[in-house]
Amino acid sequence: YYCSGSSDDLAERIRILTEALELCLRGHPSRHLALNGLAAAVGDRYDLSGSSEDLDLRLSLLEEALELCPPGHPHRVDSLNNLAEALGDRYRRSGSSEDLERWFQLLTEALTLCQLTDRTRAITLGNLAHALGARYLRSGLPGDLDERIRLFEDALELCPAGHRDRVMSLNNLADGLGDRYDNSGSPDDLHEMRRLLIEALKLCPPGHVDRPMTLNNLSTCLSDIEEKIRLLKEALEQCPVGHRLRGCTLNNLSIAFMDRYRSSGSPNDLEQSIQLHKDVLDSRPPGHQHRAITLRNLATAYGIQYDRSNALHYLEE
Repeated sequence: YYCSGSSDDLAERIRILTEALELCLRGHPSRHLALNGLAAAVGDRYDLSGSSEDLDLRLSLLEEALELCPPGHPHRVDSLNNLAEALGDRYRRSGSSEDLERWFQLLTEALTLCQLTDRTRAITLGNLAHALGARYLRSGLPGDLDERIRLFEDALELCPAGHRDRVMSLNNLADGLGDRYDNSGSPDDLHEMRRLLIEALKLCPPGHVDRPMTLNNLSTCLSDIEEKIRLLKEALEQCPVGHRLRGCTLNNLSIAFMDRYRSSGSPNDLEQSIQLHKDVLDSRPPGHQHRAITLRNLATAYGIQYDRSNALHYLEE
């Protein structure tokens, strides 16, 4: 599913995992694994649908999984991380301070349970850094940005060359540096961000599951608009309909065409941007958490087209 983006694969995965959970009645030693597995699949469906029902189902499955992994259980760290990630998604949707506080509480406990060289420690450090990023957006405290980068750096140290999580860790640290660059404008942060993402891209040959993500991230720190569009077109080719990154990639490419239109004045660039914005909207149905901003972006593009053409139907749209 992660390579193909097939909605049929995802639906079949959820069906199989639902059947597995039904076979693991309360008290079954593998029930917590079945709960976490189904929750992960429902989480992937949530990424596509933005449905609050999928988010609620995912959280209920993970709450039960954590109850089945009390202190001392060998899978408690995984359950803490999984539930924290889902709470992070709900926090981004609701802005609830209670969700933010519990998000931190779960990850803080998880970190205390991780061995210093454990793979799970790197994952937990990254998750805690993401929580700090959310808190920064709420508080605006630069200290959260610096601490976030420190956590990502610690995680990367646990993922040396050849480690299966190195690509993700490189992307995470680059993301943290990008946020600090947006805040401070430091050219050193931008330079290091590019270096990390170029390394990550070298580790992701065509067909690699993390290549679309890395191409998207690298495009954000390039000033050359032609290179940016080239990278995003390649990423889109690897994100078929139903792929979890397709909407994000379409959105980034539509913005890149709009940026090129502003410098070139080419009607084709503007039309390309509008069509891509429409494709983004198709991938974000009513109820999707990013549908509102997509509607706004498309409306802005129609406004620019109206100013250029004076065609009334663009204004009406």
